[in-house]
Amino acid sequence: IRLTVIILFSVVLIPASVSFYGPDPEQIKAKPGENVTLQCRGSKDDNVVMLRWVRPDLESRGYVFVFRDHMIDEEAQYEAFRGRVDLRDPEMKDGDFSVILKNVRISDTGSYECYVGTNGNKPKLINNMSLKVEYPGAGGAEGLTDEGWRRVCDSEGCDVY
Repeated sequence: IRLTVIILFSVVLIPASVSFYGPDPEQIKAKPGENVTLQCRGSKDDNVVMLRWVRPDLESRGYVFVFRDHMIDEEAQYEAFRGRVDLRDPEMKDGDFSVILKNVRISDTGSYECYVGTNGNKPKLINNMSLKVEYPGAGGAEGLTDEGWRRVCDSEGCDVY
C-alpha cells in the first residue's frame, strides 16, 4: 500500500511542477519616468466582464489594474498604481486588454500577469511578463530615485545624494 501511495503522489506532482518550467515570460526594460505598455490580447468575440492585472510578487492584496462592471475599479488598485495605469484601448476592441503604465519607477520592477474573465467565467491567465526598471549603468547617467534623491552612475557604480 505504501508503494502505491508514493507512485500516485509522484504522478500527481510531476504534471503540476512542469507548468512552473514553461517558457520564460516576456521581459520589458525601461528607465524611470518612461511609459511602458503591458501587452495582453484575447478573443475579440467574448463579452469581457473582468480584466485584472496583478503583481504576484507583491504580498498584499490589491491589483495593478482592475476593470469590472464596465468600469475601472481604482479602489481595488494598489495605491502606488492609482492614476498611473490606463487601458491602451478603452473600448478593448479586437481583444486588446493591454495597459499603459505611466511614469515607471524602480519599485515597478517585477512580474505582471493579465487575467481576463469572459461571459461569466472565472478570469483566466492570458499573459505574464517581467518589467525591469533601472537607470543606465554607465556613461555618467543621472536621475532621481523614487524618493527624490539624486542618483549619479558611472562605470564604477552609482551614488545617491
